[in-house]
Amino acid sequence: MFAVAQPVPKEYHVDGNDDGEERNVGIRRKASKLNVFSVNYCNSCRVLKPLRAHHCKICRRCILRMDHHCPLLQVCVHHHNHKFFLLFLFWPCCLGIFVTVITLPYTFRTAYTLWLGGTLSSEHHLLNSAIMNAVVIAVSVGSLLKTQLQSLLSNRTTIEDSQLSFLDEDEMNHEFSIFDLGSRMANFCSIFGKFPLTWLLPVYTTPGDGVNYNYVVRCGREFAAPTPPPRKKRFWKLC
Repeated sequence: MFAVAQPVPKEYHVDGNDDGEERNVGIRRKASKLNVFSVNYCNSCRVLKPLRAHHCKICRRCILRMDHHCPLLQVCVHHHNHKFFLLFLFWPCCLGIFVTVITLPYTFRTAYTLWLGGTLSSEHHLLNSAIMNAVVIAVSVGSLLKTQLQSLLSNRTTIEDSQLSFLDEDEMNHEFSIFDLGSRMANFCSIFGKFPLTWLLPVYTTPGDGVNYNYVVRCGREFAAPTPPPRKKRFWKLC
């Protein structure tokens, strides 16, 4: 979960000594050399942000394939730890469901005792508190896990999902559907890897480097060859 985010490769860095028009020329030259079709310049880190990279104001650095910054763990969820974050949600959710299910007979028996006017000991109160905690964990963590899996199966990050409401349908298709590999299994394997035996284990199996991605462009109902989507005239945007 606390896997260190790999830095943006050196070839994406722009000379920090340049300023004004010289820097703009350097950005254009660097973009042409890297053959990128989406030029996003980070004014804080002075780098060309690779695809799906974003600058985290809390971590004060650009994060490769940034999903979101987790306020609970105080770490960014990114390309290199996204699988661990999902497992971090999955196993507590399973534990909460397991405890809830195996204690159902006791819960019904306790409710029946109270209905008959009986009393509960302090041990019973502690156990009831544990059951309630298990239910809360199963529901709350399960809801977050469901949202994360829905995004993963579409090969979108939380940041990309949050930006959908600001785009029209054409822009949404060009900006956010290009990373959908055509099937939910392929999208799932882009984070968990191709070997099912390692999916539920806390071992790093995510393919790729967080910089280069396979992508497709949808043309109607067909999948076209990976070619850059049409861009607006705006050449770059600052952080």
